Order: sequence, then structure tokens, then C-alpha cells
Amino acid sequence: MDGRFPQISGFTLVYDANGTAQVIDEEGTVTTPGTRVMDVTLDDGTSIVVDGVVADGAPSVNIATIDFLARGGDQYPFGGVPFITLGTTYFHAVLDFLTEDLGGTITAADYPEGGEGRTTRLN
Repeated sequence: MDGRFPQISGFTLVYDANGTAQVIDEEGTVTTPGTRVMDVTLDDGTSIVVDGVVADGAPSVNIATIDFLARGGDQYPFGGVPFITLGTTYFHAVLDFLTEDLGGTITAADYPEGGEGRTTRLN
């Protein structure tokens, strides 16, 4: 409801918008567990979450994100897990992506309406 939504790659996510939202206090403590995330599946088919529960034998995964989120910004619950900052500014990362990966051109085909199907809303 406040605009926060993860930009993901490397997995698919199915969520239930009618589920309970996780609530985190100012100290980063979960005060209300959430029930919205239903399924998370890595691109290689490995299940991480099935029917709202962490899958038996689910592997640990490495996450690449911005340091703002890794430090708990927007209340992303990384819980103080150690991380490495790679030393590239956000500006340079975007500039490199635009010039090197996209060749300086951004097209509607590169970013289709509705995304690429990695996130599915149940209701």
C-alpha cells in the first residue's frame, strides 16, 4: 500500500494479496508474522517456499541488493546479516547498465507491461 515492492530476478514469486501483511517495528523486530508469500522457486526449479512455508531442505541463497535495503531500509528484514559493499555507486551502476547492457536505448520490448512473469498475484 505504500509503494514498496521488490524487483526480483533468479526466482519466481507467488503471493496472496489478501494474506496478513508482516509488521516490523522501528527496531526491525517482526511483531506480526506475514502470510502473503506463498511460493518462491529458483530459476533452476529449486523450491524455497511452498504453500507459505520454507521448503524442507531449502538451500541458503546469496542475495544481491543495494546497501540501503541490506541495512534495513524500507523495513526489508535482513536482520543485520553481514554483507559486502562492492564500491559502485548507484549512479554508475545505472549508467553502466544503460550504456553497456542496453546499448543506450530503452525500449518497451525490454520492459513489457506486467513484467516478465516472475511475480504472480493470487487475488
